[in-house]
Amino acid sequence: MNPQQPSGKVISESKEKGGQKPKILYVDDDPLVVVTFQDNMPADKWDIVCLQNPIEALDQLETIKPWVIISDQKMAQMKGIQFLNMARKMMPQCIRMMLTAQFDQELALQSIREAQIFDYFIKPVDYEAVELGIERAVETYLLRGSNEELVSSLRLKTQELEKKNYELLEKTVQLEQMRVLESDLRSELETWVNPFILWSIKEKVKFPVEKDVVGLCFDICNSSKIHGVFIEGASLRKIILHHFTEAVLQNEGWRETHQGDSAYGHFGVFNPTQNPYEAALAAARQFRVMLRNVSKTSNVPVECGMGLHVAPKSLLDVHTVTTDTPRGIVVQKSVDTTSAQVDILHRMEKLAHHLPGSNMILSFQFVEKLDSEPKDLIPLGWHTFEKPAERVQLLIIKSDLVTAEQLEEFKKQYFEGV
Repeated sequence: MNPQQPSGKVISESKEKGGQKPKILYVDDDPLVVVTFQDNMPADKWDIVCLQNPIEALDQLETIKPWVIISDQKMAQMKGIQFLNMARKMMPQCIRMMLTAQFDQELALQSIREAQIFDYFIKPVDYEAVELGIERAVETYLLRGSNEELVSSLRLKTQELEKKNYELLEKTVQLEQMRVLESDLRSELETWVNPFILWSIKEKVKFPVEKDVVGLCFDICNSSKIHGVFIEGASLRKIILHHFTEAVLQNEGWRETHQGDSAYGHFGVFNPTQNPYEAALAAARQFRVMLRNVSKTSNVPVECGMGLHVAPKSLLDVHTVTTDTPRGIVVQKSVDTTSAQVDILHRMEKLAHHLPGSNMILSFQFVEKLDSEPKDLIPLGWHTFEKPAERVQLLIIKSDLVTAEQLEEFKKQYFEGV
């Protein structure tokens, strides 16, 4: 992309907005590149924050509140496109840009489609072009804010006009209220009904059907420590479950069940728009970042064991009960999922409790379906689950709290050779 010189008026206004300079976040795990970037950027024009760890950057995103995020594509912890996509979901108003070592048309299209990047630069970096690109990004950020203000003003004027119309047309108001009530009831129903059911009705799916169910589950480690802990009137357990559900929904999954200190979500059951395995892993990483924030705000260390697995060709069928009750004939339907692999998923997650921190245990069947193998993935070996006995090859994305000695002892105690 060839950035063009933006208008000086908008850039001048950006320095005065809220009494602060535009905040730019640059993420690159190469310290030499970070130093070079800082040396070539005008510090008097922008407030520049540089970080070398994308996970740390996600953790601090709400604190930094950047206008523009620039990321290198190739980083040890995660790819730049994954980082920018997660940043987009956490702070959609930020303008996102990417640096990469060489031009890749497919990568460029993917980054635009998934992370919705604003600009794309090739190394070795032309810092004059980057500076111009950042100026254009700041201008876009400000224009979006102006547009939002215009939309808000228009919305208020529309509400005033509607109020006058309601006063003149009482019957029309009553009909509109009925329509709104019906729409609200329908929207509320959709929040209670599994989206797979709504999709199956729309697509006229004939049951039973077989589906590969990609699962993610968690269980709170040392849950007795959080019992009785409340934040602003909400129990810490409820807050953790809320963050898990939010991470699953934001990555096109559905939280199927929760019980006590654990919960289970699945991906790919109905018309996914992205690789459900990548979506499940992104949700797990996002949930782990959220756990760190919860630990900081509550002053209580919160750690969870997580499992990621796939239940291939799970049988989904409709279970119908019809019975005569004092209020008449009642029919109740539910969708049953039959697969022993979902139980294996929960037992995988229990293994993670033997290590400190929030650790992710992944099956080989899950990992081989990812678009690319994560850099922080470590093979564990084969583990045999009992009752019924099943031998599964497992891997781990470990917490920073796990030492090399602890990991080796964990392998010796629970696993056979890789």
